[in-house]
Amino acid sequence: MEEHGLTIGEALMWAFEELSKALIPFARDESEFLLMHVLDCRRHELFLNARRLLTPQEALLLKEAAARRLEREPLQYIFGEAEFRGRAFKVTRDVLIPRPETELLVGEAIKEAPSFGDGTLTVIDLCTGSGCIAISAALEMNCEVFATDISEKALEIAKENAQRLGASHKVTFHKGDLFGAIPEKIKGRAHMVLTNPPYITEKDMDGLAPEVKDFEPRQALYGGSDGLDIIRRIISGATAYLAPGGLLLMEIGYDQSEAVTKLAEAYVGYSHIEIVKDYAGIGRILKARSKQQARFQGS
Repeated sequence: MEEHGLTIGEALMWAFEELSKALIPFARDESEFLLMHVLDCRRHELFLNARRLLTPQEALLLKEAAARRLEREPLQYIFGEAEFRGRAFKVTRDVLIPRPETELLVGEAIKEAPSFGDGTLTVIDLCTGSGCIAISAALEMNCEVFATDISEKALEIAKENAQRLGASHKVTFHKGDLFGAIPEKIKGRAHMVLTNPPYITEKDMDGLAPEVKDFEPRQALYGGSDGLDIIRRIISGATAYLAPGGLLLMEIGYDQSEAVTKLAEAYVGYSHIEIVKDYAGIGRILKARSKQQARFQGS
């Protein structure tokens, strides 16, 4: 590709052909996405301005971005951001790329919030990564959020996202292993524990797409031989931090519904256990109430 002389329309065709030859999924959508970011424009503007010539700088940026995508690097890492619930979150290879399934988890939390009354809720977000769950909850619910991650680099990204999106006053970030990072004063007071933990099995790790296996952080993906190592610890630990009637909402793997339900049922601290299905009809969210009260009566 020459670094000058191409129109936007020709550049779109070039990107589509390059991605198609490399068997990149959804090559047409991705070629449009590449141009939209390089030109900082909306999709319809690509076609309205199809005859405009790219500047040399735009052509060079497109060439460099396409080369990285041909190496199977995700677009979100190439351009440094991912959309989650309508907001742009900064992402690097130190954090998972937010997924639509995780948006569903936040949606369930918002749906359940009225069951706790009108006061400010106390929410815990484990394995926060980019902070997408914690920050979205803080911006869309009346709550204060305590978010944890074992990765210092991930927490730096999460803090930056909270600052950029105006949630710093409602979210505090704590470095450590799951509940071990949560302040002692929160024990028995949290209305919700939200989490998207590592849950990929040893068997499934090797079968992940290159975009995931080769670029996203392994410690945020791998959940042990059966994928349940971290899930077991969260299920067993959450009741000590949840208020009576508090809610655990946890994202799980596509085939883990039965195993996770049995884990929650075997643990005496929960009632009203259910699995929420995702947009594809796959069981994706564990929802379980801490026992003793059907509704939280205050702290």
